[in-house]
Amino acid sequence: MRRVTTFAALAALAAAACGAGPATAPSGAPSTTLALTTSGAPSTTLALTTSGAPSTTLAPTTSVAPTTTLAPTTTLAPTTTLPPTTTAAPGPDLIEGDWAAKPVIAVEGLPGVIGWWDGSGWVSPEEAAEIPMEGDETFQIAKLGRSGAVTTRGMETNEDFIPYCFPGRTGPVFADDLALGSWTYEGFISGVVVSAPWRLQPRPVSVGASREGLEKAAIKLLAAEGYEADAVEIVQAIDADLDGDGAVETIAAVNRGERGLVVSDAYGMIFVVRAGSDPEVVAKDVTLPRDEGTYTVFRVGAVADISGDGVMELVVSWSEWEWAGVSIYELTDDGFSQVLDSGCGV
Repeated sequence: MRRVTTFAALAALAAAACGAGPATAPSGAPSTTLALTTSGAPSTTLALTTSGAPSTTLAPTTSVAPTTTLAPTTTLAPTTTLPPTTTAAPGPDLIEGDWAAKPVIAVEGLPGVIGWWDGSGWVSPEEAAEIPMEGDETFQIAKLGRSGAVTTRGMETNEDFIPYCFPGRTGPVFADDLALGSWTYEGFISGVVVSAPWRLQPRPVSVGASREGLEKAAIKLLAAEGYEADAVEIVQAIDADLDGDGAVETIAAVNRGERGLVVSDAYGMIFVVRAGSDPEVVAKDVTLPRDEGTYTVFRVGAVADISGDGVMELVVSWSEWEWAGVSIYELTDDGFSQVLDSGCGV
């Protein structure tokens, strides 16, 4: 409900109460009405009205602060990187047998044990106090064109031959003839046996490799030794991926001369041709026509992984006047290196 009260009305009421007539404003004077407006709403307006003058209404000014809307905070989840999938390598293809404590390398008969791989390096019997064998171990044959496992039937000591064999201290006695050759009879050792459970040839070894280009490479290598040759005979050519990199190496052998105590104009050499690099000499013995000396015949007896690291070593047989033996060469980042050597003679 709205209620209006004026000062004129109040004055009339007062005059009536006192017995007086109503008050009259002077003529020509402006009439002023003060009105107080009250409403039920929260808003209050105070107005001052002046007769003859424009009505002025003063209203309180209300300033509304601007509304600020805060954007919701977004938390990004941390990025998760999944590790690459790891595929476990298959286990080695092992052969059952009673193997020596270390992969012992030996020949049939003398000089016996050539050496072994101890997991970090090559060991010769001359360097060790004890050979890691007890007898009756299983061995695998490492020879070009032949493979298989054989069993020893004990050990023998070659004490009577120590002055003539190196290292030549002891060696295994085999139940069957291995047909590996012996310096005692053939004057040539053509293979070895290894007491190791892994496959000695993890990749194919071909003994019928092409001889194309090998003669030219051999002539060049001999010229570097001072030997001028118009032609050479390639007596061996073997293809094998030695280190498993997918590139096939060719191992070749050349020989000229007859075994004798003193010879001249003779040579023997094993070399390897690798793709993208110059031919590399593995073993050599060159006697110039104007010189005299002994002559060594070289043959590759086997290409086999003797240490078990997947890289195949070269087993090189050698023979000269009243001497015969076998050497092991491994392929390294710097080329071929002789790691073991053994032989016998008189």
